[in-house]
Amino acid sequence: MPKSETLKKVIKRTTNTQRIALIVVILLMLSGWIWCHYVYMSPKQVFWGMIDNNLATESVTRHVVQEEGGQTLDQTMQLQFGASNSAHNLINVKQAGDTGENEVKSETIGTPKNDFSRYVSIKTGQKTTDGKPIDTSSITNVWAKTDDSKDGQPSSAQYFQQSVLGIVPYANLSYQQRQELIKLMKDKKAYDFSSEQTKTEKRNGQAVYVYTVSINPKPYIEMLQKFSKFMGLGGEGLDPSQYEGAPPLKVEMTVGKASRQLLKIKYVDGGQEETYSSQGLEQAGSLPNKTIPLSELQDRIQKSMQ
Repeated sequence: MPKSETLKKVIKRTTNTQRIALIVVILLMLSGWIWCHYVYMSPKQVFWGMIDNNLATESVTRHVVQEEGGQTLDQTMQLQFGASNSAHNLINVKQAGDTGENEVKSETIGTPKNDFSRYVSIKTGQKTTDGKPIDTSSITNVWAKTDDSKDGQPSSAQYFQQSVLGIVPYANLSYQQRQELIKLMKDKKAYDFSSEQTKTEKRNGQAVYVYTVSINPKPYIEMLQKFSKFMGLGGEGLDPSQYEGAPPLKVEMTVGKASRQLLKIKYVDGGQEETYSSQGLEQAGSLPNKTIPLSELQDRIQKSMQ
């Protein structure tokens, strides 16, 4: 066979191979796009991906604004997980009164073993029993600390536990613990939502899903029980049977589609909104060195009112 004919056949076979390879690549790219668009980026996958991320984070900042009955609460909370778990809160409460507006700024730090708290500033028009302005100098900028647990008794610290037991819990759990907790949430329908009713929006240039979620009290408390066990918090006071037949709590959750991070929770009934940021970022913090017993601070408060 002439060399020219042989060369033509080789070129033809090579061209056919290239065409097949190109078709395979196109099909793989197409199937990958379909999987990413309709499976990985689906509302259901993004929601449960967000839950998994929340349970495997080192830190998060939550900002809560609540207005109710003439009172406004503005709270910024930093949760830290890892070698030392802690919750750092800055709270500003304003309330209108007969003698003018009252405003109290406070700061708390909670660990699994101790609570630390102080009043940063107190502004009030209230008077003492003899009609004098209240002197707050002995109670502001004074750190108080709960007593350490003794004789094997559980700690009386509450701030950290109250901070992590939110509508959507945050922690840094193992893979097995996360999977066990998420399976419980799904099986019991702790969070109930419809993918068809989920809205797609743009927030600050970011594509997000906005879910309308019903939080069912009994399975939600069951989930918190297991979560508390994983966190070593004990779970005292969490009794699912007390919530049998209780109506669900409805909220709107805004979740980043690409980041799979919770960005906002809005309560459908009520004036409370929570925004989330700085997830996974290292947050430096330290505990107060100079403190007084919490009982002493409470005594000072009582004396300042007299």
